[in-house]
Amino acid sequence: MQFMGDLGLALCLAIFPFEFTSAQVTPPAFDSRTVESGTMISDGVCSNPTIGISWQLPEGMKPEDAAAMREVARAGSVLGPEARYFLYGHSESKTIAMLCGAANEGGQVMMIATPVSAVQSEGPHALEKIVEGMGQELGTQPSSLRQETINGYSYERADSQAELNSPTQGKVELRASFYAAQANKYVVMWSLVGYSEAEWKHLVAGMDTVKIFTPRPVALSAPPGPAAPSSPPNPIATDFQARIAEFLAAWLADRDQIKTLAFLDPAAYAAPPLIGTYCDGWYQKGESPQRAAQTVAQNLMGVPSAFPKNTPPSAVFKAWDHLPPPWVSAAANDVAADHFLIARLDSDSLARIFSGVFARSDYHVFLQSEIQKGGSAYWAVFPELSPDGDIFVIFTLWQKSGKTWNITHIDVVCQ
Repeated sequence: MQFMGDLGLALCLAIFPFEFTSAQVTPPAFDSRTVESGTMISDGVCSNPTIGISWQLPEGMKPEDAAAMREVARAGSVLGPEARYFLYGHSESKTIAMLCGAANEGGQVMMIATPVSAVQSEGPHALEKIVEGMGQELGTQPSSLRQETINGYSYERADSQAELNSPTQGKVELRASFYAAQANKYVVMWSLVGYSEAEWKHLVAGMDTVKIFTPRPVALSAPPGPAAPSSPPNPIATDFQARIAEFLAAWLADRDQIKTLAFLDPAAYAAPPLIGTYCDGWYQKGESPQRAAQTVAQNLMGVPSAFPKNTPPSAVFKAWDHLPPPWVSAAANDVAADHFLIARLDSDSLARIFSGVFARSDYHVFLQSEIQKGGSAYWAVFPELSPDGDIFVIFTLWQKSGKTWNITHIDVVCQ
């Protein structure tokens, strides 16, 4: 069914509105990739000995590992991979491990996990809140919560029904069940969705195959890291380094709109947005250069206006730790010191920056086409963390015209 991709996205995001880490608790040290690397799918059985869990995936469904589940979650999303990472992906990696799932034309299932420490601040009713949130994501009020015992362990369960419009089959009645249970040091969550009552009942019956056992120490393979550069990053050109310093002074220190916009080439206003297309406050494809310039000015100058005068860049770009590791590995500057990213763009750096979840990015294709035109190019990314906690990331492409470096494309991620 065509809408399965959209549904997969909704179910994956269903967990995330739940506040796993409140202001009263320090986020746990957790890397989803390490936990996920311990998951095995063999003969239809999904198991993770690190957590201490196994589950017989429904017969007749195609098994999905963590990578495949993320692919389903991205299907149908209006967000590009850059925006999705900053808005969801970074927090997901700190709280959510996607273990396994399965799908066919009749429905889909998935199992994910989070450390118990991530939900402790919610008190003794955390599991109830989780399953309620999963059911509400379908746009309906889930049934009354109830406890079930499966193979000696207690589970919280909620059921939900909804009608979805299929492009090919019209209205389809969807039935779903959501479970949450503590498995050793983790909270494990299941979503079971059937597109018929019979399929739904079949999926629910399969929960009897879940087993929770004592974790077994295993030698986990290290998650794949960023590829090593073929050669050390080139140092930042002296004239570009000076140009960036002048830009930051005009933008953040002087807060001078005219001086700040002087760093943008007119081509930047004519170029279509590629990342911020979902943002109501960003210019849209097809807008006039004059309107685009107004929007860019408002967004750029809104950054320093949110902070007291003389706030240093390092205090503005406090979301620098949200930058994906492959991006930081390609940086030509000291990101930890500067709190923003500068990368010299060439085929090697692009291959490292736009790997993994970013591999099929429209923005990647655009940057690749720009560097193929010849000449030097730099990519500067400024990840603001505003005083109200929102993240606003500005992406700028710098190219040299004559003897001057100017911004030839600008884009954003907004909340």
